[in-house]
Amino acid sequence: MIRPSLIVCLAVLGGAACGAVLLGELRPQTARAAQKTDVPASDPQHDLAHLQARLAMVMADYHASNLWVAGSSANWPLAEFYWKEVQAHIEMSPKSDPSGKNEAKLKQMAAAIAESPTMQVAAAIEKQDLRAFASAYRGLLVGCYDCHKAAGKPYLRPRLPVRPSRSIINVDPKATWPE
Repeated sequence: MIRPSLIVCLAVLGGAACGAVLLGELRPQTARAAQKTDVPASDPQHDLAHLQARLAMVMADYHASNLWVAGSSANWPLAEFYWKEVQAHIEMSPKSDPSGKNEAKLKQMAAAIAESPTMQVAAAIEKQDLRAFASAYRGLLVGCYDCHKAAGKPYLRPRLPVRPSRSIINVDPKATWPE
């Protein structure tokens, strides 16, 4: 059985490897030597923060997809788990705008996701109310899209998931195997 911590480690390592490729760290030495010398060296701290922020958004997407499937299946304990994961990754998500125009707005929006009346996912889960959950989840997607627009990325349009991100987790609240 693969532990969740192993999956997270693999995801982080995979993300770091992808980032290293994107940042040019894994190119052959000859390719690096052929680069223009007038290009400023990248800041490793900034690059790491950028990679961490991107990974946070990938994980938020993963957990939000599973949240929808768990809640729609009335598996409230699993939905609560995924909601907490979504919140944790939203807190780690990028809160800066490359243009610098909307940075304060992004921070304010990220802080409001769990508090907005239209995004009361936790309350719907606690009440075990499918109708309220569906409405709150749609509100969550609207909030996500507002952040995407504020970050200058209106092309990142969230939608209701059509299936879970991974199918290994059984969302049936009456499942009895494995024990």
